Amino acid sequence: ALDNSKVAPLVDLTRIALAGKDYKQALGYLAHARVLKPDDAEFAYEYGRICLKLDLLAEARRAMSEAVKFDPASPEYNFALGVVSSYAQDASAGLPYLKKYNQMRPHDPEGILALGTAYFRDDDYANATLLLKQAAKIPLAAASAHYYLGRILRQQGQYDKALAELQQAAALQPDQSAVFAEMGQAYVQMRQYPEAQKQ
Repeated sequence: ALDNSKVAPLVDLTRIALAGKDYKQALGYLAHARVLKPDDAEFAYEYGRICLKLDLLAEARRAMSEAVKFDPASPEYNFALGVVSSYAQDASAGLPYLKKYNQMRPHDPEGILALGTAYFRDDDYANATLLLKQAAKIPLAAASAHYYLGRILRQQGQYDKALAELQQAAALQPDQSAVFAEMGQAYVQMRQYPEAQKQ
């Protein structure tokens, strides 16, 4: 309070507020720090992350975009901007950043899965399928990959194959209601109504 021209105390106050899950207060402190150091990529990135906790998607995207502008070579910033952009706008907006991240870290399960799901949301099922099949072989990403592969196959009318993928997703992560809802839709389209109702 005696000297509000220093960044370090604001960063400490941000950390304290985050530890107490007081995200609005943390955002305020970090906003002040960003005024003092407007070209700091890490501050922009952290500001974007806090915005996500408050469901401020458009504001998070702006902050992540600034982080990438200040440090375009950062894999983390590109990944974050890619994911946020693919949800805040249309999926194609996030693709360039997720592709860049995938080039920087080609074996990262999260990156492969994120790029595959962005292609899925962009209705590019050919590229989505290639990446999701790759992600399905990685334990960390397998459940989500099988789920999205099942969705693609169901939309293509390949119901038996879709169910096989969705059953693998359910076996790996049995607490995901979206998987059972998707199986239910497949059974409805197959006119197997008792099974659809069960799902």
